[in-house]
Amino acid sequence: MQNENGNRNAFLGSVYWTLNLYLTLLDFFDQGKTSYEEIKNNYKINPFVLKINLGQKDTIIKYRQEIKTMYLKLIELDDAIKSGKKQADEFRIQLKKLAYPFILK
Repeated sequence: MQNENGNRNAFLGSVYWTLNLYLTLLDFFDQGKTSYEEIKNNYKINPFVLKINLGQKDTIIKYRQEIKTMYLKLIELDDAIKSGKKQADEFRIQLKKLAYPFILK
């Protein structure tokens, strides 16, 4: 069970990190900062990661609301599992439900 929780936590961490990156980029876009140099000078991130994700700018903007919603629901899911309101083995099913709107589009 520990290994399963460790895998879940590692995966959850990477999903959080990615969604947080997208939300941060959306914040920069809202401020009118869309160039690589503007963002690189104001955000500590690996330059390669920034360059790759800036290439997805239109997609990130298109899915703005879905990204925000998924981030908030992921926090709720994580809290429910940690507080015992949901079983840890429900994680994958619940995560698929959160990602489903992205699959439909």
